[in-house]
Amino acid sequence: MAARSVRAVAGHRRRSIAAALAGVLAAALLLGGCQASAPAPLRNGAGAVLKGGVANWSSLEVGDCVSDDLTTSGAVAPQASVVLCASGQARAQLVATSSSKAWSHTKPSSTSSDGLSQWCQQAFATFVGIAANKSSFGMNLVSVQNDNSSVQCFALSTGTLTGSLKGVKK
Repeated sequence: MAARSVRAVAGHRRRSIAAALAGVLAAALLLGGCQASAPAPLRNGAGAVLKGGVANWSSLEVGDCVSDDLTTSGAVAPQASVVLCASGQARAQLVATSSSKAWSHTKPSSTSSDGLSQWCQQAFATFVGIAANKSSFGMNLVSVQNDNSSVQCFALSTGTLTGSLKGVKK
């Protein structure tokens, strides 16, 4: 009988170890799924966003809208949440970027805060169609790199956007 009871304990132990390993594997798969990156925005042949997604700030294109709060200074999330401009979720639209493949505006002549601010104001006026200080929309810069060698200029909404700000003259 003693041998039987040892086998029963050993068999129970094997099932417990197998169950524990299965549990660890399931947990790892679940956690791995949670850390998987969100899908990138879907674009058409012209580069326009057809479906929102997550993207690196440096890969945004002029005209892209994001749902990120860019109204305050400080650190932003490592990636941008790109949304359709008319989705009712957009809070800002990219009007210029110094890292753009096709320049929408001239490159900043200076990476000083005054030089970048002036560059952003000019880009804002070109994109929106009115000077930033006369617009009902705000303006802010996002530095893609800590040394300001790659910056982006955004037009901001106090609420959410209902469409593109290109040429709205508001």
